[in-house]
Amino acid sequence: MLVAEVGLNHLGNEDIAMKYVNRIVNSTIDAITFQVLDDSFFHQKKYRGYQLTNEFLLETLLQTKRGKKQYGIAIDSTLVIPIFTGHDLDFFKVLSKDLNNYSLIDSLLSQSDKPIYLSTGMSNIDEIDNCLTRYKSEINQVRLIQTQLSNDITEVNLKAIPYLKDRFKIPVAFGFHCSNINVLYSAVALEPESIFFYIKRGNGETYFDDMHAIPLEQLSEVTNNLRELPLAIGDGIKVPMEDWA
Repeated sequence: MLVAEVGLNHLGNEDIAMKYVNRIVNSTIDAITFQVLDDSFFHQKKYRGYQLTNEFLLETLLQTKRGKKQYGIAIDSTLVIPIFTGHDLDFFKVLSKDLNNYSLIDSLLSQSDKPIYLSTGMSNIDEIDNCLTRYKSEINQVRLIQTQLSNDITEVNLKAIPYLKDRFKIPVAFGFHCSNINVLYSAVALEPESIFFYIKRGNGETYFDDMHAIPLEQLSEVTNNLRELPLAIGDGIKVPMEDWA
């Protein structure tokens, strides 16, 4: 599954946010996510004016579903969950800072049967182990996202994808945060369950997820490559070519 993340790259502007939705609906991307955060987050001076209304977010959900795409939300508060229950949401994403926010994960598991993606960007292996041990009875509902909250290519650590898959026996996705777009293509060879990447308008504005976001004008090319490259992985069985003539 290819997931385009808006994050806060809508800049609090409903017109921009809906343009992202319409672009995804008319692309071969599978899903879109928005960040739906606690009100207190937007009381901070840096983020003031960036909050979309719940009514508008539900409108983007409906528009996405009409376009036969999946819709997910990245959340950090239990107060957000009831807003979206009963509205055909496809999955939740728990932000990296909240992997140990057990009250949030408890609420998600008790109020929804949808998949929950846990981002691991701020966690070490012991924290991930503790979290998944706590939820071993609900493990079929949980996925991990291997990501590093750094634009530095030396810190991406793609090998963590197969390591986490082997250790925990659950699906592991990849969250792209690197400034080098080719890392996205490298990740394909590690066969993540999904690939999450941010999008932005390529108009020279500065966005919160800027250095690692894919400009909309590059979206078709990137998506086509991410669709085609898995064909090169094969099944690992070496067989002779029948005819070189």
